[in-house]
Amino acid sequence: MSRLFWIFSLTSVFLISCTVNETPEFIKVSNVGIENYSTETITVTSDLVFQNPNSIGGVLQANEVKVWVNTIDLGNVNSDDFQVPSKKEFTVPILFEIPYNRIFKDKENIVLNVLTALQTKTIEVSYKGNVTYKLGAFTYDYPMDYTEIIDLK
Repeated sequence: MSRLFWIFSLTSVFLISCTVNETPEFIKVSNVGIENYSTETITVTSDLVFQNPNSIGGVLQANEVKVWVNTIDLGNVNSDDFQVPSKKEFTVPILFEIPYNRIFKDKENIVLNVLTALQTKTIEVSYKGNVTYKLGAFTYDYPMDYTEIIDLK
């Protein structure tokens, strides 16, 4: 009987100390840059910054996020599953490839986008979609709608 009591007590202490009060909080997108370019694509990298307030981690997936530059839909980002650390800020590196034919597909908006970028010396990059947080059987989708103005000067 006392052995069962100790097992129950230790299990209770462990479960209480490892709490999931809330999901990790999305903070911002940082370090947006061009990693590579070829005759067919441009590879862009960036980091999604989160804060995990919980005493245990989990896994994040960022494969349902679309990227828009000005008004052009450039497709989905690619990210490996990322192990979330406990009680700290962390970044999830993502990358996406932009095929040139996708940029020039929308001929009406491409001229407007190029002229606007030349005039303002900025481009608007938007990330829209869901980032998924998993912890065991618990799953939470973050709606993401983030826009950043990138200075081209």
